Amino acid sequence: MTGPQPDGAPAEARPFDVGLQPERTALSWRRTALALTIGPLVVARLLAPGLEVGAVAVAALGTACGLGLLAASIARYRRVHEVLTGRPAPGRRPGFVPRAVMPGGRLLLLTALLPTAGGLVALAVALGRL
Repeated sequence: MTGPQPDGAPAEARPFDVGLQPERTALSWRRTALALTIGPLVVARLLAPGLEVGAVAVAALGTACGLGLLAASIARYRRVHEVLTGRPAPGRRPGFVPRAVMPGGRLLLLTALLPTAGGLVALAVALGRL
């Protein structure tokens, strides 16, 4: 819609999403990344008595993956914001031209694979102790 809205404001002056759905989604991505960052640290704490070096390696790898997911989710939010508004997200350089393509599902796949990989490592540890 390019014409005036029922409240009299032109379409260009109104926010693209009154409900702020992209911001809520960005916050949920951050909570997920926090859980995937803290989870390996808790697991390492529980595994530390039996796997000293292995527990530290698992914790470091899991924490790095969680922080990578956080960085990817921030980049995803910026890209969605740019596609929906047609303007660069806050913090982008002034001459930046946004692409008009929404992000795909690679971040979702990564988010699903991280706990799966952690479960496979836990299974290997449990079977190795039997």
